[in-house]
Amino acid sequence: LLLVTDVNNDWLKIIPIDFQVDRTSSGIAIAITFLLLTMIKAGYHQWITQKKAAYAYRVGASIAHTQLQHFFGLTYQQYSNRDYSHEMNRLSNLPLVFANNVIIPAGTLLTEAFLFLCLLLAVAVFDYIALLMVMAVAFPTLWLYSLRKKAIEQTSQQIKDDYPRLFKTTLQSVEGWRDIKIFHREAYFISNFISHFNKLGKVFSRDHALHTATSRLAEVVAAICITVLIVYALILSDSTHET
Repeated sequence: LLLVTDVNNDWLKIIPIDFQVDRTSSGIAIAITFLLLTMIKAGYHQWITQKKAAYAYRVGASIAHTQLQHFFGLTYQQYSNRDYSHEMNRLSNLPLVFANNVIIPAGTLLTEAFLFLCLLLAVAVFDYIALLMVMAVAFPTLWLYSLRKKAIEQTSQQIKDDYPRLFKTTLQSVEGWRDIKIFHREAYFISNFISHFNKLGKVFSRDHALHTATSRLAEVVAAICITVLIVYALILSDSTHET
């Protein structure tokens, strides 16, 4: 778009095509260049994603290995005082959760930030006005992303806290069935179970709403991009008429 709208830019002089006369050749060259750059970026992104996920789950396996070694180092007295559901969650779930919710997002943020900085540098060299337009898109997008990230983190933490409690309540009802029947405590355990189940259901519903809102957030970002693009085109058009 920048090449087409600003054919008088000095940086285009390094390309052996007369953009003022041979517009067909220039359009084909721009299209092919765009296609090649997109394919290179997609391949690089796929390679980085694979390496990042492999590294994240290797770290998760290392954490699980360390936790299990620590568990086998407990004394009999410490073991007798442990909560089985908590230990199961700590040994098997938390390492995977850490790899999936911490390491992979951090790696994604770093790789995308690197690509964004490279593109930002290219735009800054080409046209400083285009750089200002990019920043006008970047700042609202980052603000929306930070709000969404904070909400997802809070929901994820609530799930990690509430789900083991529900599992523990269920385990108490199943293992203590005989004593519960003898002392007629069915109403208490049913009420406790339903309370934890409803609380977790509310957290899952909020998590579902956050994930389905991704398309809405993308629409907002797209609207910001279109608005900035229109403003940039008008500014460029006014500057062309003045010259």
